[in-house]
Amino acid sequence: MKSFLLWSLLCVVALIGAGCSGGTSVSPQSEEGLPSGLRSLLDEALANFNQYYGNIGTALSYSYLGTIRDVAQKQEVIAEITDPLMARVPKITFEDTLFSGNIVSLQNETISQTELNEWRNLVSSLIGVGMHLVRIYWRANGEDFSTLCVATAEDIVYDNILSNMVIVEGQEQKLRCLDYTIYWLWGGERGKIIAEVTASCDGVINCGRHCSASMTLGEARINCRTRVQGNCCVLEYSFAWATPLVQISVSTDEFTLRTSGLGSSGEGNGNCSDCCEQDFEEGPPTHVE
Repeated sequence: MKSFLLWSLLCVVALIGAGCSGGTSVSPQSEEGLPSGLRSLLDEALANFNQYYGNIGTALSYSYLGTIRDVAQKQEVIAEITDPLMARVPKITFEDTLFSGNIVSLQNETISQTELNEWRNLVSSLIGVGMHLVRIYWRANGEDFSTLCVATAEDIVYDNILSNMVIVEGQEQKLRCLDYTIYWLWGGERGKIIAEVTASCDGVINCGRHCSASMTLGEARINCRTRVQGNCCVLEYSFAWATPLVQISVSTDEFTLRTSGLGSSGEGNGNCSDCCEQDFEEGPPTHVE
């Protein structure tokens, strides 16, 4: 394993010495043995990073290192990925579909030992013998660094940058108040947050709602409540999503959701309504969920 790490370090030195450009084109330094499906995922992920996050960093290239041979090498891979002195992670906050943040060094951030242990346990649970190893080279904040990406032939399993960044798409509609989708950088849906309200208008107004939130390799939550206002059902919602190193908490109002920590996260709130065409002059009974 020492030779594996030394070889990877030499790759970084060679890359820096070559004076890599900060453009969006990403080419593998070594393709021998790299499954074609994985190569396609890496190309898409790094191209999307440069397109969506090019203002905070640049994906330069990647090198294929082979597969994890045994349990001992697996443990060394986990140790490198989760080493606070080496790890670089994003610190990104989304508001709707717009983000702000940066890529930070873990050693410069405040993170509890409990959170570090939980992160190591998560990474350990994801990685297995026989999985592929890819060294990805980056530039951010005027510095060059690399991350160790673990993958199968068909999917990216974990990387400190790729797994903690997303592409989001959100829209509001009349009935479906919120339709928020979270995507992996390499394609495919990673999470979904939905909120919608319907008014039942048979003599009295009854308010029905559907609110749901889910996310792979992370957490998503939504709080919803409804009330009758005039001849309308009003739905209020608060949502939050987070990658593994981010925590979701509830504010003192016991409804609004907030996020904090490293990685990527998003939060928001809003309301919408669905109304009955007829007026209820005497004021119908309210039904609140």
